[in-house]
Amino acid sequence: MDFILGCNYWASNAGIQMWNRWDEECVKRDLDLLAKANIKVIRMFPLWPDFQPIENYRSGHCKIRAISRDAVRAIETPEDLAGID
Repeated sequence: MDFILGCNYWASNAGIQMWNRWDEECVKRDLDLLAKANIKVIRMFPLWPDFQPIENYRSGHCKIRAISRDAVRAIETPEDLAGID
């Protein structure tokens, strides 16, 4: 029976902070080491706050959400509440 062997991956220099402490050279070294260990499949974890930071504010009687200083809108749908643009 064949199966795929892989591993979870976080950068060796930063762990779960790898996205906001991005170090391309470190990631390249890590991937080279994994390849030498015959690991061909990895699972990476993009963290929502690092890729779509959202802040909630209150304005009068409604909540508003700011994805960036220029993109502010009212929270009106379940998607808005979840932070999905």
